[in-house]
Amino acid sequence: MSWINFRSPAVYIILATHPSIRKFRKTDSWLFGTRWFYDAGKSEQQAIFVIQPSRASGSVRTVSYDTRTMNSASVKTGCYGYYAYKVDAAGVVQASFCTKLFPTWMYDLRTHTSKFRIRDLFIPGTHDSASYNDGSVNPNTFVNRYALTQDDSIWQQLLRGVRYLDLRVGYEKSMNPQFWTAHGVVRWRPLVNDLEQIRKFAKETREIIILDLHQFEYGLDNSAIHDQLIEVFHKTLSDVLVSPSIGWNGKLQDIWASGRNVILTYNYIEVVKKYPTFVWPPVEQKWPNVRDITRLHSYLTDIHRQLAANRTSPQPIADMAEFTPTVLGTLTGMDPDLRKMADEVNPRISEWYFGEFCSTANVVAVDFLQGTSIVDAAIHCNLKRVPRK
Repeated sequence: MSWINFRSPAVYIILATHPSIRKFRKTDSWLFGTRWFYDAGKSEQQAIFVIQPSRASGSVRTVSYDTRTMNSASVKTGCYGYYAYKVDAAGVVQASFCTKLFPTWMYDLRTHTSKFRIRDLFIPGTHDSASYNDGSVNPNTFVNRYALTQDDSIWQQLLRGVRYLDLRVGYEKSMNPQFWTAHGVVRWRPLVNDLEQIRKFAKETREIIILDLHQFEYGLDNSAIHDQLIEVFHKTLSDVLVSPSIGWNGKLQDIWASGRNVILTYNYIEVVKKYPTFVWPPVEQKWPNVRDITRLHSYLTDIHRQLAANRTSPQPIADMAEFTPTVLGTLTGMDPDLRKMADEVNPRISEWYFGEFCSTANVVAVDFLQGTSIVDAAIHCNLKRVPRK
């Protein structure tokens, strides 16, 4: 849970699993300490987390996330799962907030942003988007601690508001199917499983999705295999793929007018040249490759100075806004695992992109999306970029 511009020292933030709470009841005892309760209709429930912020802006770990809260989510879902309340000392609710999905945020802003290029938009994304735990993966094995990067499936990431997917692919010649999502040498699931999630979301919304094939993890070592991979994309996504003829200088309104909404970018120039009506040139990924918060901030600051100085370029730029473990640190276990590193950096990422990078951010890809407020920041900053009349 994170907050900004919170300047009420006598006020609490209380987390609960019920909406529309008007008042909390505070109790104190030597045995249980201070607890807060609320009327949940048929019974009285205890709040699951309480904090009295000591700083105007900050973040805190609250409770273990219950993944079942997303089971029934759809493109029509707004609030779900958890609700936060700003409460005074008497327990009276002053304001309420919720964990929220943003399944249609981009199209919802169309009256403000339709004349933006992709490069002009702040687009929230995920790094290694398909490296998620679908419930069948043990996240605590040595390998998976450095391989898993997300908690949500592709479908769930899109529901949360992600519009840039960093997809990694591996090729297994002796298997059927042969193409799998991967992270390094770790094989996750058949590629078509995740492509079908993308197609489903694209067909149910008008959100523009950038599907970035930027890194090929293993097995894709000749043009014939890349041709086979392109055929997989053609069979699965051909009816939703945006024509590259629109180009990076095209406007969002041009993409929507085409009736298609998935941009397939490919980080292999020979394939881009071979399939010019199907595949877009790659997004430029900016990699800090650091394990220190000061160096990460310094790297991103330099990138954003360059972006501010070159606003006319149509080339999309992706900040890969996460720590990167070293090979030695991974092999020896000396570097913290990816989740621990994300826990360290994600609160700062939320702070920076709401603040100093708000006006220049383009694509921002993060690990463990739920640990950030990057989607909220994107919506906030995109609205700030709309010219004043």
